[in-house]
Amino acid sequence: MPMSGRIVADTRRLIRGAIPFRMTVRRLEPTEWPTALNLRVAALTESPGAFGSTVVRERGLPLATWQARLTGNAWFAAFDAEIAVGLACGVHTETPDERELTGVWVAPSHRGTGLGDALVTSVRDWAALQGAHRLTLEVVRINESAIDLYTRHGFEVVGQTETPGHGLRENDIVMSLDLRRLARPAVRIERGPSAGTT
Repeated sequence: MPMSGRIVADTRRLIRGAIPFRMTVRRLEPTEWPTALNLRVAALTESPGAFGSTVVRERGLPLATWQARLTGNAWFAAFDAEIAVGLACGVHTETPDERELTGVWVAPSHRGTGLGDALVTSVRDWAALQGAHRLTLEVVRINESAIDLYTRHGFEVVGQTETPGHGLRENDIVMSLDLRRLARPAVRIERGPSAGTT
């Protein structure tokens, strides 16, 4: 059952020379579906071969589908002040003790800032707090930077996909993280009104 409140991971970094700013990662509310859509479209536009969908497909989904996505699963967005610059999704699978990490993307301008790590950690902690035993993902085998990111967080290669995802990809690498080996995550649950969309 989805948790109430939002899991929040904060990180302070310096990028663009010596310009300081605050970056946050938080779970999106169902009413923030435009933010999720904008991030998804940005990801598919910038890296069309990395995801099992298309811009046309995502833009064509009805409002009810977007709200259901954010209600039943956990979509985390990364923000630079009020600007959404990254996304990662934690979704339920057919296996009760398993969750899937999908849709991980950070804007090129914000790569190398730690936001990718913060997004992965947010989904990992969400899955662990739900009592899941495993967190799995699929990644394009030529995406070495993404594979390095997941390996850094303890994911291990367990196989490859045998059928194309949405007719676009096949033979992606399948990775898995055993959540039972992790200590109970220390996270802050933020409650209260949701932030505005971007």
